[in-house]
Amino acid sequence: MIIFLGAVLLWSFSPIVAAWAANYHGRVIDAETGKSLEGAVVAVVWHKKPILVMGGITYYHNARETLTDAEGNFSLDASEGINWHPFTFVQEPRILVFYPGYGPLTPGYPGEFRDTYGIAEALERGAVVRLPKLKTQSELWKFSDSSTLGLSADMPIEKVVPNFLRLINVHRKIAGLKPYQ
Repeated sequence: MIIFLGAVLLWSFSPIVAAWAANYHGRVIDAETGKSLEGAVVAVVWHKKPILVMGGITYYHNARETLTDAEGNFSLDASEGINWHPFTFVQEPRILVFYPGYGPLTPGYPGEFRDTYGIAEALERGAVVRLPKLKTQSELWKFSDSSTLGLSADMPIEKVVPNFLRLINVHRKIAGLKPYQ
């Protein structure tokens, strides 16, 4: 009986252990030239949702970010962290790849990946992320707002993804807009 209970507990916690062991890695390049993009930010953001509430209410849960190296390579811990609230569940992560002057990879703009799940699966295996260079002022403006890029208002951006905020401000300067404060 004890062995059976132990097996059930191990089986029920195996997705949690697998999630903690996850890692996203890959390379970020210019889609046209194939040149590595050093200093691009790769961020993963998790939100949680109440189990018993219907509708679109979500709350910030956790975030991680990293910058690409000189060859455009990155590696990032993809574990969501512990959700201590028993009446919520953590949603699939929002993965964002951003570099000033380039079109981002976001859940709303998944590029060559089919959707959010496709991005996560590809980055777990190690993927090349191709960012397209933005050519017009309207394209630059389109990706100059943190909400357009998939960051929510309840998220303490400056504390959890400071590199992302810094690069958005560089992008806003290129677009002729004032930086976020």
